[in-house]
Amino acid sequence: MRVVMPRVTIFLPISRPDFLEKLFSAIEFMDCDAEETSLVAYVDGDQELCETVQRFTNNSKLENSQVIQRPDWNKDRINNTADGRRKRIAAIKNESRELIPDCDYILSIEDDSIPPSDTLTRLLDAYAIYPYAGMITGVEVGRWGIQHLGIWKADDVYETKEIYSLLPGEDIQEIDAAGFYCYLTTRDRYIEIEYDVWLNNVLGPDVGWSMAMRQAGYKHYVDWGLNVAHMLKGGHELTVKNANLVTARIVNQQGQWVRKIE
Repeated sequence: MRVVMPRVTIFLPISRPDFLEKLFSAIEFMDCDAEETSLVAYVDGDQELCETVQRFTNNSKLENSQVIQRPDWNKDRINNTADGRRKRIAAIKNESRELIPDCDYILSIEDDSIPPSDTLTRLLDAYAIYPYAGMITGVEVGRWGIQHLGIWKADDVYETKEIYSLLPGEDIQEIDAAGFYCYLTTRDRYIEIEYDVWLNNVLGPDVGWSMAMRQAGYKHYVDWGLNVAHMLKGGHELTVKNANLVTARIVNQQGQWVRKIE
């Protein structure tokens, strides 16, 4: 008797060719059921980038792979500010809600994140323990100048006065927010809530969506044993093991949000 495997869609928003070989190699080595796992590559770039991505998907072990070029890929590309990047990420995630095929789960991976081979196995196992989770994520170090984890806890998810990044823990832990680098959620939850920046752009749409899900009653979790590499320019990998980790604490002081590094 064949065990019925959950149907998983891997969603890859792609905006650069830099790390594609390493990323698609990681997906090829990922433990999964190739018949029940599909891939949607959403390319925020020109035709040349689309063709490059298509070559990788053509050689994929996954039976169902599609490459979709973002219609507005050339719009507002010069706005490379933090605000511009965040709004673009939110737009891409919202557009993707219409692109995801029928499935049970979505594994969303960013194009500079390299997941280990047991990523899907670990996240599905965690979902078996917490079937009503909003999302379950791995661990990755941010690389925008400050090396903190993209894992957050808030003092209050409804009236937040303070939110801070966590340092590495053990096993599976409840959290309030996480980055979009490598996480699993159900299809229903992926499309349920619109993606937007958090509190007028204090933090990006990853935290915005996470906190909106928390306010809707869902709980999020991190698997501290799932370490995802964050690629740097030059091909170097930033990981929990080689980073000088700090805690980023963002506090509302008399109406002004202040970032503190500890």
